[in-house]
Amino acid sequence: MKKLLIVAILTMMAANAQAGLTGNTYMTFSLDGQQAYIAGYTEGITFMGANCNFDGSQTYLQIFNIVEKYLRNNPENTHWEMSLIYGDAIMKAFDCKGSDAVIKATEAVK
Repeated sequence: MKKLLIVAILTMMAANAQAGLTGNTYMTFSLDGQQAYIAGYTEGITFMGANCNFDGSQTYLQIFNIVEKYLRNNPENTHWEMSLIYGDAIMKAFDCKGSDAVIKATEAVK
């Protein structure tokens, strides 16, 4: 199971890197695929040292639910790339100080 999750995460990350995965495409993934994508993305962001108020108690499921809520509440943004959707959702939920690149990119598409 663990190997399957790792393969799913790597596949989702590769798909995003190659195709500029949008929220619309993400929403066509199975529930497992969506959760694996968010888990992988969260690991990458955490590894890169994003300055968010993560205290270690958040689970991938909670972060997944934050992104899902963002997509439901902001259907006008589903054409954005998932990196921007994830970034905007997480920055708002966790008061991230974020990288200037993410903030500028998010503001540019608004």
